[in-house]
Amino acid sequence: MYRFFKTVSDFVKEYHYGFIYPFSALLSLFYQPKWYRSPKATKGTIIMVFCWFTPNISHNKWVTYLEKKGYRTYLLSLPLLFEDFQSTALRLKQFIGEHKLKNYTLVGISTGAVVCLYFLKRYKKWNEVHTFINVGGPMHGSPTARYISFIGKGRDILPGSKFVKSLEETHIPPGKMVTFTSTYDELVPQSYSLMKGNTLYTLPVWGHNMLHFGSRQTYDLIAKIAGDGGV
Repeated sequence: MYRFFKTVSDFVKEYHYGFIYPFSALLSLFYQPKWYRSPKATKGTIIMVFCWFTPNISHNKWVTYLEKKGYRTYLLSLPLLFEDFQSTALRLKQFIGEHKLKNYTLVGISTGAVVCLYFLKRYKKWNEVHTFINVGGPMHGSPTARYISFIGKGRDILPGSKFVKSLEETHIPPGKMVTFTSTYDELVPQSYSLMKGNTLYTLPVWGHNMLHFGSRQTYDLIAKIAGDGGV
């Protein structure tokens, strides 16, 4: 009975995030709240990469959450609409170079995970990263990508696309990548996210948005895996 009510609760929360997204996305165009910066972030560096049509201020609270746990945390909201994955990965490379970041934990959120994996493959940065955490990323594409196939990135993440096939051939060094999925993901089912050569964590939450917007367990696990990666 508890599990039933927990699932119903997660279902309501999942579609609540979907309902409020247009409003939070619009707000994000004009207002970005500041996150807390720990004066003594000593446990490591975390880079979170989100790639959608607009930033989403819901992620700011998780930057603050990780900062208070002792991690220097950066959030990059990269564009989905007007450029390809190659150009977006270059933005990530430039950001890391400008901040002189080394031995960081790279967290790719949803489509942001595709950007991260392409970045690691294209620029051969596996030796730089402490761990790459894929949070519900469509590594094998997504069946729902057809709804955004009017843009280049949407076509690229159609299952079986040339880009997806290239991504699937990525060699992942042992111990460098982990994947988070939810119990049920309506946008990126587990089989579309998990790649060979990485560890799977299935979190007991329902829904794609819950996994990266609403689950404290997600960010507690990110902090645990980040360990002492260094600042």
